Amino acid sequence: MKQQLMMLLLGTASVFCSCSPGVEQHDKNELRAPAYPLVTIDPYTSAWSFTDKLYDGSVRHWTGKEFPLIGVAKVDGQTYRFLGTEELELRPLVKTSEQGSWIGKYTTQQPADGWQNVGFEDAAWKEGEGAFGTKENELLRKRNGEKNISGCVGQPIFRKT
Repeated sequence: MKQQLMMLLLGTASVFCSCSPGVEQHDKNELRAPAYPLVTIDPYTSAWSFTDKLYDGSVRHWTGKEFPLIGVAKVDGQTYRFLGTEELELRPLVKTSEQGSWIGKYTTQQPADGWQNVGFEDAAWKEGEGAFGTKENELLRKRNGEKNISGCVGQPIFRKT
């Protein structure tokens, strides 16, 4: 008797399982979000993408103000931009290596307190032609007698005089 009841239950269950309507076709939804959050620190500090692809437009604040934020990845020496556009004209504070040179002081040692202040005595610092860069940068300014600033303990510190 138990065996017949079990067979009846299994048969009923298999009939109900085979009664599903199958795959249904859904209409494509044309709705899309107006913006996607990229950086959210708090409600007033956030960066959004208003485009479907990160590289199609500038990153913006939720108010619509543009941020000069560009994402770049370097793979096997090749540089790829994956975020933002270069629509904003950015003016450098000092000349870049493409625009010319400037004289700056640098040290590879830990400087004394207050080194960032205007009246700091930096006579012991080395002087070199900027802009300083990395060895991968073809526009790097070489300094006589200096092997490699980036090989120092810690990060080199620069002062524009």
